[in-house]
Amino acid sequence: MLRLVDGLEVAALMDVDTTAARAWARVLGGPPVLWEFDRLLREAPLDALLITSPLAVRWEQACAALEAGVHVLCEVPLARSVAECDQLLAAATRGRALLMPAFARRFERAFGCVRESVAVGELGERLQARCDWSFYSPWGERRVALRTWQGVFREHAHQTVDLCRWWLDEVETVSADVDEMDGALRAADQANLILTHSGGISVHHISRTTRRSPVEQYILEGTGGSLHLSFGTGWSHDSSEPCRVTRQLHGEEPEDLTPASLPRLEEEIRRHHPYKLLLDRFVAAARDNEAPGITGTDGRKALEVLEAARMSTVERAKIALPLSPTGIGPRGFRDVYEPV
Repeated sequence: MLRLVDGLEVAALMDVDTTAARAWARVLGGPPVLWEFDRLLREAPLDALLITSPLAVRWEQACAALEAGVHVLCEVPLARSVAECDQLLAAATRGRALLMPAFARRFERAFGCVRESVAVGELGERLQARCDWSFYSPWGERRVALRTWQGVFREHAHQTVDLCRWWLDEVETVSADVDEMDGALRAADQANLILTHSGGISVHHISRTTRRSPVEQYILEGTGGSLHLSFGTGWSHDSSEPCRVTRQLHGEEPEDLTPASLPRLEEEIRRHHPYKLLLDRFVAAARDNEAPGITGTDGRKALEVLEAARMSTVERAKIALPLSPTGIGPRGFRDVYEPV
């Protein structure tokens, strides 16, 4: 994907797993490989960084890069707590650097259709979005064994929460029931969230307990009609099929709005792949000093919703946003997501 982005040159790769890094370096034309982040910042000729490190070190690396004036496109969650996210935003301000969370789903054409339909009032009033993202449990059980994985709740709900903020505006209250194991959400198997937005309500079902094929689907309903989006037998980040979109307006027959793919795969990726478009936006914003449309504040707000979801689960109560300064405490999800 990086090779397809105009104006981008890979200056270096850094990974503690140097075998994997060297394999990627061969694909990307042979940039130098480093295994220490400090050396990367000191020695590589960097304008920007793509950070996909495990969450336990991700925010520290992003902070160091931003302080050094290096623009950062960062995997989400950006940090383990809202307090750490605030440190990232402060570092970006001090370093006059761009911090952009990798919310690639905003660049999926089908999801853009939802935003447009809401903006023009096509679906009417009293909008409700339902998000179902579930996958077959043996895969989840295998992934839980990986120390760097952060659990289904944290990784998947973070994405659906951002989408619904994008569609329905800011979250005002959070009600949640998040499955816990041994008093921690490290390997949460199921999460159910109900969010009240200023523009409607969203319901999120995130699960790795299903015995059916993986599913990622979204239904948006209002008084004037509905949109149904689904990714067949996969989900948006690994499906080779276009997202199926069905629109049904009040009193009309269902209409298939599924985007057509281009015949050549490389051209399809260049023009429509969400990750390619995310990289394009980041490169353009960093180069031209423009607003990227997705900011570190968006990452912070999604993380605040997840912290409120944990509070709601523990306290069995509806939680209002924004959280108070004391909130869930300065550690946030640190105890949940630090490696063991």
